Amino acid sequence: MVSEKSRVVFSMDKVCLMVIVSCAWLNGAISSPSFPLGKKPSQCAKELPDSCALCGRYINVVLKAKNVLNGSNFNIEAKLSRVRKQPLLYFLEQAGTISPGFNKFKSTYYKGLGYFIDSINSVEGSVASKTFWHILSGNKALECGVSSYVPEDGETILFNFTTYKAAGYE
Repeated sequence: MVSEKSRVVFSMDKVCLMVIVSCAWLNGAISSPSFPLGKKPSQCAKELPDSCALCGRYINVVLKAKNVLNGSNFNIEAKLSRVRKQPLLYFLEQAGTISPGFNKFKSTYYKGLGYFIDSINSVEGSVASKTFWHILSGNKALECGVSSYVPEDGETILFNFTTYKAAGYE
C-alpha cells in the first residue's frame, strides 16, 4: 500500500521533471521544431521568456530613454545586470527601481496586442501632436511591443520620443 507521503513525493517528481524539460527546451538544450517552408521568425518570435524562475538564464540589458522634442529634454539610462530573461515590459519595470525617470512610465493594455508605452519620465505621446515612444534595438525599430519583445543578453534598447514622420510612419 502506498502511503500519502509517497504519493506527494511521486507527484512532485513528475512536476520537477516537467520543470526540467521545460527549462531545457526554453534554454535551447532541446531543439524546437523548425519553421515551416524555411521561414525565419520575426524578432517578436524570439526565444520565449523563462517560465520557471528556478532555471532561467540571467542576462544583462541596458535601457535608454531620450527626449529632445518636449521642453524638458533628457537622456536617461538604466543598466540591468543578471536579470532573468523576460519580455521588455519587465525590464522597463526593473529600470524604474534603479533609475529616476524610468519610475515615471505609464502604459495602457490593449487586449490581444499587449501594453503600449504612453509616457516615460512624465513625457507623453499624443495623436494630436503625432508623437510617441519609438522603441529601437541598436538603430532598428522593434517589430513588436514591450509585451512581446524579449531582449537578448548584452542588448541596448532605446525608447526615443519622436514624431510619426521622423520615425518613418507618416
